[in-house]
Amino acid sequence: MSVETSPLTDDDIAFIHNTLERMRHADPKLRVYLAKAHKYKVGLPIPEEDLSRFEKKTGITLPADWRSFLARVGPGAGPKSGVEYHIAEKDLEMYDLQNPFPYTEATGPFDDWEEEVSRYPHGKLPGAICIGYLGGDVFGYLVVNGPTSGTVWAYSDETYWPSGITFWQWYSRWLTFLNDVAVPQLQRDAPFDQVLVGMTLTEVIRICEQSGITLRETYRDGNEYTLSMEGYISDINMTSSSSGKQEKENKVKRIVRFGISNKAGDFGIPGI
Repeated sequence: MSVETSPLTDDDIAFIHNTLERMRHADPKLRVYLAKAHKYKVGLPIPEEDLSRFEKKTGITLPADWRSFLARVGPGAGPKSGVEYHIAEKDLEMYDLQNPFPYTEATGPFDDWEEEVSRYPHGKLPGAICIGYLGGDVFGYLVVNGPTSGTVWAYSDETYWPSGITFWQWYSRWLTFLNDVAVPQLQRDAPFDQVLVGMTLTEVIRICEQSGITLRETYRDGNEYTLSMEGYISDINMTSSSSGKQEKENKVKRIVRFGISNKAGDFGIPGI
């Protein structure tokens, strides 16, 4: 069902900028999944005349929440690799926006891309604009024409998945994930910033004990083994000079820092 959206409010805009500013300080090493693509930064807002020109030439009205995001914030930081926009003159040939988006529920996988596009009037996906790369082979689309206009869809493995949510609902879920999940995880994992390659096991244990962290061995292969901590997103790979050496002489070989991702899915679809 088509969804009527509203322009972002001043509070919405403040929520965006405050969260991105917080993340630039909390995640300088860009450990949230795909944050390296945007570094929590946005580009310049899109001029009103550019947005109006695009709407006039395509004959569609952009969803109000996405339109105001582009006009007041600008493309850049967003779920996964960020929010894209393709509304310049050169982008018009990418679209068939005069025809409606053909799906109202998840599709079965197409045999291949050629089989899919053969179904479309002009050989292009109608009624939707790509708004972001979501990792792996997943892309996000915003429907701008058709029964599900105003909602975001995911495309992966020749399959379209409906989210049932608007652009702002999708984007604000990401902001909430950053504040409520990513920041606490980064803060909890901060002691491991002190662990350096070449440190002895005794030094590593001292750092962990000071923060109330209990290490446990989770893997061993010859003279190498891995120390992990339940609830943390770092592993420490250790190596010993020989099996006869004292445990304190074991050294840190590498520190594995895992990325932080929204396991619940930004779309409400696990992993997407």
